Amino acid sequence: MIMKILRMRIVDGIRTSFLCVRIMENVTRKEIEDPAFINECVEKNFAFLKSLPPIFRTLVFQRNKRELRVTSRNKRALRVTSRNRRVSRVTKRIRETNESRESSSPTPLTSAAV
Repeated sequence: MIMKILRMRIVDGIRTSFLCVRIMENVTRKEIEDPAFINECVEKNFAFLKSLPPIFRTLVFQRNKRELRVTSRNKRALRVTSRNRRVSRVTKRIRETNESRESSSPTPLTSAAV
């Protein structure tokens, strides 16, 4: 039922947007479902977007806003917080102990040295 209502709104939007075009008088369901046809209509006249319910526009803008936030977050420099400092101190100590163990342990004999 929802798809039928949406389809009817789209057809009405197409008809009102393209009153001067004779081809648009008899728009079929297959034409509406064809993405190329819809893209062509949108490129020719943005009044077609008025036929879409507001929820679809908000969903598109929310998705774009979310993507923009993610990309800006990735570009932003890492903030230094007390937790980050604490973690970096711990990892620094672990690295130091690992390096000291490696340098103090005797080198293993290899087949070339024997």
